[in-house]
Amino acid sequence: MALGNVEKDTEGWIELINQYLQYCIEIGLSPYTQATYKVALAKVLGVSSTNFIATQPRTRANHMNNRVLHKDYRLSNKNNDYWHKVVTATGLRKNELIHVTGDPLQRGRDGRWYLNLADHKHHTKERRDRWSPIMATSQEEEEWLVAIFQRAGEKKVFHVPKDLILDDFDGKKVPTALKSHKYPAEYAERVYRSVVREISKIRNRKEVIHLRKELVGI
Repeated sequence: MALGNVEKDTEGWIELINQYLQYCIEIGLSPYTQATYKVALAKVLGVSSTNFIATQPRTRANHMNNRVLHKDYRLSNKNNDYWHKVVTATGLRKNELIHVTGDPLQRGRDGRWYLNLADHKHHTKERRDRWSPIMATSQEEEEWLVAIFQRAGEKKVFHVPKDLILDDFDGKKVPTALKSHKYPAEYAERVYRSVVREISKIRNRKEVIHLRKELVGI
């Protein structure tokens, strides 16, 4: 297909872009990616994106990103298991993992272990202090994690000292390739399930949260 100047042959370019968008749909690109390409190409062409074919609707159900992956394929199974266990129990983000020290570990009045994270010291999100419960899946896992923090003391937890061999040290250096987006989400779910209430038992209906769009009523 021979195409001329964009201003003189807009219809020809639109037809070609429609073919490309159809290809994006057929190869399984996410609806969000389809929409991004569509808007960008419309801007380059100087036309409204409504001139192109309709792409797939964007919903939460078909939102595709690395948060839905069960593991990070750039890391070994051993490292995946290690960081999955750590992050899903602590909720620490990558930058927090790099800077967290052992001293924030404290016992709460309820007898549970918590991380009392300080803003600038531990590089928390938006530099806010945070009091986070340890949400281990078992007593054994909790004891293992508590031992790692207690051993580190005022030093960084996930840092391997030069004078120790990795196999002899519980803490590991945070890998550069670590993308632990899904793990804090799993931690948040554990926290939520630990405090969730039956809707039928909530007397104040204003405390009931209604989700948007396709999730309303769930």
